[in-house]
Amino acid sequence: MGEEKNKRVLIVEDEAMLQELYVETLQRSGHTVEVAENGRLGFRKGVTFDYDVIVCDLHMPEWNGVDAIKSILLVKPQCKFIVVSAYADRKIADELRQINNVINLFAKPVDMQAVTTSIASA
Repeated sequence: MGEEKNKRVLIVEDEAMLQELYVETLQRSGHTVEVAENGRLGFRKGVTFDYDVIVCDLHMPEWNGVDAIKSILLVKPQCKFIVVSAYADRKIADELRQINNVINLFAKPVDMQAVTTSIASA
């Protein structure tokens, strides 16, 4: 395996405890991490700044994850996403799997090791 490059990661998550967990874990792995607390803010940051990976929750206030992902891809088609959700909705999961830029889909409670590994290989 080649050398792992530190990534610039955006976390789009409305739960404060999870935001902290992501930030602490990913910064410890050497990544630069920023947070958006809903899909609308995630869209703004996602199209304004360059991220290697965006980790996005699905069910959030203001904009849901699917809307945020599709909107960001209209502006930045090269963006890569990891989706994390507590709700296993098969229809939404199938829709997300059809988006090439969604590189992984994880269920909550989130396995931080799996997310970290997925980010490192993105």
